[in-house]
Amino acid sequence: MLLAAMAVFCLTACSGLPGKLGEIAKQEDLTEKPQTYQRVTVTLTEEELRSAESEDPEPTPAESETAEAVAETASAEPEAAEAAPEPEEAEADADGGKPEVMETPVPSAAPGQDDALAAVAALYSKGAYAQAAEGYRVAAEAGSADAMAALGFLYMRGEGVNLSYAEAKDWFQKAADLGSSDGLVGLGFLSYRGYGVGKDIRTAADYFLRAAEAGNPDGMYYYALILYDGLGIGQDYRLAAEWFEKAAEAGNVDAMRKLARMYERGWGVDRDPEEAKKWNNRASRAENTPAEQREPAG
Repeated sequence: MLLAAMAVFCLTACSGLPGKLGEIAKQEDLTEKPQTYQRVTVTLTEEELRSAESEDPEPTPAESETAEAVAETASAEPEAAEAAPEPEEAEADADGGKPEVMETPVPSAAPGQDDALAAVAALYSKGAYAQAAEGYRVAAEAGSADAMAALGFLYMRGEGVNLSYAEAKDWFQKAADLGSSDGLVGLGFLSYRGYGVGKDIRTAADYFLRAAEAGNPDGMYYYALILYDGLGIGQDYRLAAEWFEKAAEAGNVDAMRKLARMYERGWGVDRDPEEAKKWNNRASRAENTPAEQREPAG
């Protein structure tokens, strides 16, 4: 099954590299090939964030007091819409005083390369990072923009390769130049966190918006998140709700949760407990459904 999938890729997309991806896949026992490509996500932990080349600044005493005040005042929901928090408060209120931790997606496969990149993604999901990195590199060198973006994420994470923000940026840029919206998301993430580049929320927002306008659910979510937090480009709850809803309709679970919260609080939308319940329920169903079987929420 898996070897047949790899053969299809090599005949259609990598005729100059016969058998290479198949050899990489053989290094792991993959007895079942995913029926559809599974989008894999990885999360940056707080420890990893602290070890990054460019550290986020420590919160100021005022910011710490704001987070504590928000936690103390969190109580039963009033019937009327709650006053929207100031930008500094929004992030603390949304996540219990902790900064947002973005999930970095490994890009989906391009048409004609689904089987091959799905096999590489399966290696990644099994923790075979070195083999996955080699597989993505083979596909990237054969011209796959999606593999280029995926390789960029591996360099940003240091999985299967030595961590290198410079390499990550180079691969993200190559992917973006070929039209990959995942490449734009990767460039936005580097700017948002200040990894290997100067931290620049405005630049990050521009990359995320371009990815969002290209139909990328992660770009939609991250752009909405910046609008929600009010960092760098000004807080806009109404516009944030619009982009959260677009991302949620495209299947982004984090966007479903954020949108539910906004309906609970009446931030950027009319307060609607039933709508909030609907999106929380959809998020719960999505979380309990294997990624390859998920469908857009709409």
